[in-house]
Amino acid sequence: MTRNVDLWDVLGNIVRSYGRFGYPYASHLFFNFGSAEAGRAVIAFLIPFITKGVTWRPDDTDMESRAPEVTLNLGLTYRGLQALGVPTASLSGMPEEFIDGMARRAPLLGDDGPSDPAEWDPIWRDSYRDPARAVHLWVALNGRMDPRSGDPHPLYLDRIRFVQKPAQQFKGLRLLDGHGPDGGVEQRGGLRIDRGPNGPAIQHFEHFGFADGISDPAFEGQDDLPVDASIVAGSGSYAPATGWSKLATGEFLLGTVDQSQEIARATVPDDLTRNGSFCVFRKLEQDVPAFEAYVLREAEVYAKAHGVPADEAIATVKAKMVGRWPNGAPLVRYPTYADMLVFQRDWADIPALLALPSPRDPQAQRHLYDWRLALNDFTYDKDRDRSRCPLGAHIRRGNPRDMLDPLANAPNPKRRTGTALSNRRRILRRGIPYGPFGDAAGGSQGRGLLFVAICAALQRQFEFVQRQWITHGMDMGAG
Repeated sequence: MTRNVDLWDVLGNIVRSYGRFGYPYASHLFFNFGSAEAGRAVIAFLIPFITKGVTWRPDDTDMESRAPEVTLNLGLTYRGLQALGVPTASLSGMPEEFIDGMARRAPLLGDDGPSDPAEWDPIWRDSYRDPARAVHLWVALNGRMDPRSGDPHPLYLDRIRFVQKPAQQFKGLRLLDGHGPDGGVEQRGGLRIDRGPNGPAIQHFEHFGFADGISDPAFEGQDDLPVDASIVAGSGSYAPATGWSKLATGEFLLGTVDQSQEIARATVPDDLTRNGSFCVFRKLEQDVPAFEAYVLREAEVYAKAHGVPADEAIATVKAKMVGRWPNGAPLVRYPTYADMLVFQRDWADIPALLALPSPRDPQAQRHLYDWRLALNDFTYDKDRDRSRCPLGAHIRRGNPRDMLDPLANAPNPKRRTGTALSNRRRILRRGIPYGPFGDAAGGSQGRGLLFVAICAALQRQFEFVQRQWITHGMDMGAG
């Protein structure tokens, strides 16, 4: 296992999920290199502003070790590497799914009908039809909010404008438009901000009303990060005989040791991708009225069959679909509506703690740690009959934990393999909602999730989960 990682050589968004660290705003910009010179120029221009994976320490004199008001990370597509003039020997060694790009993988990913690439935003449709509009460079910015108004921090807005300047400065460089119905040059995203009497507070909920950003893999090399990112229980690898442990670094960082005890590689030379990762960017629209109408119909049936109030029926139907109650409590640990209310009472102070700036005092950090354990420290060993969490629930399909252990019933716990079959299918999620929340939603803006996944092997990790566990569902008996 890789225990020591050069975090100065790792992008910050690989190491931490910015949304959980007080960055509720996001902006994504995409560039096309009209020439190799233009591509090299913009990368050189952005390098000084890249946010690295080093641990943020408020008392450090080095500015790069302190939490910034705005983060900046970037990624290159296969065609971006081509445009930069990367040698053929290196390009040809890249994984085929990275070479293909997502549109050409659509049949494997279930992207058909309304999700067919022909229905995507213009920036992505044009990328495969017109070389001058091919996406070569992705620039992702995350920003803090103004603590008084809840609006995006001025430095974040300044940095967005600053990043767009190279398109006017470097000949051949194009800032690509075509995002959403308005066709702008920027894809915005953001968490919900509640502006109450005590000031603005970040709410970590997606558009269907579920708490989001709850569970993320823990891997070797994150040891000195704040508590939010260092929890192993429920986030790493599990074996009945030994309990929870961190996943191997090579499941997420190239050039390091993975779960199979091999070095995770992408191509030659190793230096080209060492300490890097592969990234997935998907814009997933959420049809909130249709979802709510479906839940209401099913809840009416459930309420009548079980003799429960409408509110309880609605919350229960939602929980059975996802595997968690809307407030995040997992069904495996909190199977009934009454259990969920106990969870809600016991952790009622969490929203106020999350609203505090990092780093928090040790007592608050410990309380947050215990809350995250309540959310994540579980397996499916005691729920083999699916009486608590349905087999087809979203979290059970996205991360089956120990559910697929072929030796789960072995009398000797040492023979059970725990999460061995799911350890190599994990992804780091770095998504954020887009579009207006609640009553402000409507019109043609659309709303949904900007889904970002990071891993070391696109086919083995992201594509497998999307294809086998989510779309096909055969392993969950939901084919």
